[in-house]
Amino acid sequence: MESLSKCDSNFCALTPISFLRRASASYADRTSVIYERTRFTWRNTFQRCSRLASSLRSLNVSKNDVVSVIAPNVPALYEMHFAVPMAGAVLNTINTRLDVKNIAVILRHSEAKVLFVDYQYIPQAKDALRLLVAESTAYDIYRNINMHHVTHMCCAPIVFRIILEAESADRRRVGSPVNVLTGGAPPPAPLLEKMEALGFHITHAYGLTEATGPALVCEWQHKWNSLPSDQQAKLKARQGIGILTLADVDVKNLETMESVPHDGRTAGE
Repeated sequence: MESLSKCDSNFCALTPISFLRRASASYADRTSVIYERTRFTWRNTFQRCSRLASSLRSLNVSKNDVVSVIAPNVPALYEMHFAVPMAGAVLNTINTRLDVKNIAVILRHSEAKVLFVDYQYIPQAKDALRLLVAESTAYDIYRNINMHHVTHMCCAPIVFRIILEAESADRRRVGSPVNVLTGGAPPPAPLLEKMEALGFHITHAYGLTEATGPALVCEWQHKWNSLPSDQQAKLKARQGIGILTLADVDVKNLETMESVPHDGRTAGE
C-alpha cells in the first residue's frame, strides 16, 4: 500500500472545502455569518466562495500560488479561507497590527501572486504599506454580544482591556456567560479575574499562526472550581496541554535540545 501513488480513489486533502460543501448541502438555509446587520446562509457562503475561487483562477492563480490579504475580520476575509483553497492556492493572512517592515518582509518571502487589501487600508498600502489599524470599540463589542446573543468568542488579550476600560455609557450587561478563547500572549491573572467578574469565561490557548491554529489549550478541571478566584485566574493563564488532534508537544532547552522540567519556571522553546 505504501508504494501506491496518491489519487482521487485513495487520498483526500485535508482542507476546509469539504466542510463548506457539506454545510451548504445539509444546512443550506441556516445562518453561516452575521456581521453587523448582514446575514448569509451556508448556501450564500458556498456560492460566494465559489465565485471568488473562479475569479482567482481567471487571474491565473493556480496550485500553490500565494494569495495575501490585509483586512479586518469582515465576511470577505472569512470567505477567502474557503475560496483560496478552492482555487488550489495558499492563503496568507497578514496581521493588520504589524509594522511596515514586517509586512514588507512577509510579502517578499511569500512571493504573493495576488494581494487583497480592505478598502480602509488602500491608501496606506499604496504609501509603503503604512497601515491604519482599525480597532473595535467597547461599544461595538458589547452591542454585538447583546444583539446576537453571543455565547462564544475569540480574541487576543488586548481586547480584554478594551472591554474592561470601557466608559460606563458604552457598557452593557452581559445577560448570559460568554465563553472566550484567547491566545497570542499570556493574559495576566488579574486581567482574567476581572473578565470573569463581568461574565466572560476565559479559556487560554496557544498556537502558531504560521503553521497551525490552536495547539495547546488550558483544559479546565472540575476540582479547580472550588479554588479562590485569584488561584483560578493563575491556572487559566497557563499554556495548558496539547489539543486532541496534536500528536505531541514538548519544550526544549535551545542549547542542549533536552526537554525542560515541567515546573512552570524553566524557559525553553
